[in-house]
Amino acid sequence: MEPLTLDAVLAQLLILSGVIFGLVEIVKPIYDPAKRDRMGDKIAAAVFGVGLCLAAKIDAFPAIGLPLAVPFLGSALTGLLALSGAAVWHGGIGVLTKIRNGAAPGSVGPVGPKV
Repeated sequence: MEPLTLDAVLAQLLILSGVIFGLVEIVKPIYDPAKRDRMGDKIAAAVFGVGLCLAAKIDAFPAIGLPLAVPFLGSALTGLLALSGAAVWHGGIGVLTKIRNGAAPGSVGPVGPKV
């Protein structure tokens, strides 16, 4: 087996960190009561992300040189990766919408206008 290049290692770390973030976001409401208000949204997003990746057989792990032994597990974890990526896209689209609607530059952040 050849040693991995730096690009391959960084790609693996990026994919794995996204999956771990997705898992933590789903589990967090179990131990943190303050996070339970959006629990249904997170569960629904996880079900859709995992379901779509399983149905379409989308698996990011072979692409980064890390195929998993369990065939469907790669697709399920890729769905969780999509869950964490969806939050980034949603926040970015919200910022662009606020800017388009005339918000002053610098007054818009990922969580909304500065107070």
